[in-house]
Amino acid sequence: MRLPPLLLLSVLAACAAPAPPPPLDPPASSPVLPEHWVGNAAAGAVQDAWWTTLGSPALATLIDEALAHNQDLQAAVARLDAAAVQSRLAGAERMPTLEAGLDGARRKQNFIGLPIPGSSGVLSRTYNSFGVDLSASWELDLWGRVRAGERAALADLQAVAADLHGARQSLAAQTARAWFAAVEARLQDELAQRAVTSFRATLDDVRGRFERGTRPLVDVHFAQTNLASGEALQAQRREQVLRSTRQLELLLGRYPSGAVATESTLPSVTGNVPAGLPGDLLRRRPDLLAAERRAAAQDQRVTLATASLYPRLAITGSAGTASQEFRDLLDPEFFVWSLLGNLTQPLFRGGRLRGEIELAQARLREACATYASAAQRAFAEVETALAVESSLAEREQFLQRATSAAAAARTLAEERYGSGIDTFVNVLEAQRRALDTESQWLSARHLRLDARITLHAALGGGFAAERDAVQPSAPHTTQR
Repeated sequence: MRLPPLLLLSVLAACAAPAPPPPLDPPASSPVLPEHWVGNAAAGAVQDAWWTTLGSPALATLIDEALAHNQDLQAAVARLDAAAVQSRLAGAERMPTLEAGLDGARRKQNFIGLPIPGSSGVLSRTYNSFGVDLSASWELDLWGRVRAGERAALADLQAVAADLHGARQSLAAQTARAWFAAVEARLQDELAQRAVTSFRATLDDVRGRFERGTRPLVDVHFAQTNLASGEALQAQRREQVLRSTRQLELLLGRYPSGAVATESTLPSVTGNVPAGLPGDLLRRRPDLLAAERRAAAQDQRVTLATASLYPRLAITGSAGTASQEFRDLLDPEFFVWSLLGNLTQPLFRGGRLRGEIELAQARLREACATYASAAQRAFAEVETALAVESSLAEREQFLQRATSAAAAARTLAEERYGSGIDTFVNVLEAQRRALDTESQWLSARHLRLDARITLHAALGGGFAAERDAVQPSAPHTTQR
């Protein structure tokens, strides 16, 4: 069978087989890197599974559960799948298109004005036509227009993959914060319960003294006020327990199936965090990776818009058979073919093409500036988190001392009141200060844990082993 056009198109298709795209160029604008961190940071590489260093064995299990069931993360995975499909669609333009067709028709034709002697009516004829064809078309990417679109789509895919990594990192940090918030809320509730028990015992003691005539009625009112304030605080703490537990349930994907059992103490934060080098931040932070990839994608779109000014060369061809008999479709004698080359050069479009170039260039400048700005914010976040670590450590130490002193003062005031050598006002003041300082100390310990989580997130820690392995799931459909 003579198929020179199809053979030619087959050779062209082989030449156009998709090759791995070359590495994408970095954006035109790069952020200024600091030489070193000003804050107090330990030497060494940034920790990946940082949540295992926070002293809470249950936290790692909860983070795995959140990563498996959180709905926002599932949405991010779906966006990555969509970006992967979009990347394949952009690469499909570099390949020839092939279409096969089979058609059949039956027609009746009337011959008006041509009577046949001895016959009445209109002369007519009925006939069939059948055809099978294979057509192909291909645009030669002379100026890299299609390839630039493919590279831009690939960079967009890489940006969405970085977004997914960032979503995982953010979810891990949110889960850790919610976990420690729930633990603190429980401890604050237990503290309020102990305070109410103590205030109630004090009220019973003062009321007994009043009934015996050894203390005035005003002491009873003071004790009642103290107890009511403690009960109001306990109600507030219970509400905080419910809120924090519900937030943790939402992050874990458990809502509304069940509650979460928290630990009975807050772990202590020890040591300094390895922060690596400032330059490593550009390769670790998912938001910076995504911003850089989007700038690279926009750079390719400038190339795409520029290539639209140049001529386009397209080749189309078709081959097949046509006959009035279906059995002749495979007969080489009925073979037909066509081959067409098409070269088009845009001449005038009202400035649209050059306007698109200017628009792409403006968006490139915006993307580069966004990347540089995001990098500056990232460096500032790390420096701030390092500075907060030191100040919170001092605050926790001071509050721990204040808590011990306040507890001793409360015990002494209660003993002196019981011995009748001190006023009840001093007892009330000592009890309130003991409650307040211990509550502040719990909050300070929680804040240190939150600050440590913020520092790990600012450094881009977590899931480093999976960063380059994030791949979209392949859709189970036939590609066409």
